[in-house]
Amino acid sequence: MAVYLRPGAAWGKVVGGRLHRSFPRLRTELARSTAAAWVCELVHRLTPEEQPSPEKFTLLVETLDTLEDAAHVHLVRLAFALRFLDLAGFGLENRDPWVALQRSQPGWAESLIQMPLRGLGDMRWEDPLLTELEHLVGSVVNDHLSHPLHVNRFRQMTGVEI
Repeated sequence: MAVYLRPGAAWGKVVGGRLHRSFPRLRTELARSTAAAWVCELVHRLTPEEQPSPEKFTLLVETLDTLEDAAHVHLVRLAFALRFLDLAGFGLENRDPWVALQRSQPGWAESLIQMPLRGLGDMRWEDPLLTELEHLVGSVVNDHLSHPLHVNRFRQMTGVEI
């Protein structure tokens, strides 16, 4: 994509570009669409403008690609959040829920950080520690935003679980 940004202007003008992928399956199921919207809004809201972030972009593309075909979006979304927060400088390595998961389920903790996301989309893990970790991720995200994520308000209104 080519963007022209006039000196002193707040908004740029798209002057060219090419679409590589559109992720059509993300529009076919509400939970899948909502998970993708959550991921995109998180990247948008916690990435500083005009700063290159190729690692975040690569993670975003991998996540959207995985969400298209994942049997279960839950672990994909959690793994994305953990990896993204680390890239954004908000690592959770010393927080109690993460430390507890590493102690009781070290394989799960390692998978959430290092396993290709596509593999996580086929898994389902049930453990109260994962719920605590999700709450931690949510609170860290909320602590660094000026206002709540729009997609979370949508989830509350519709009852969509992701």
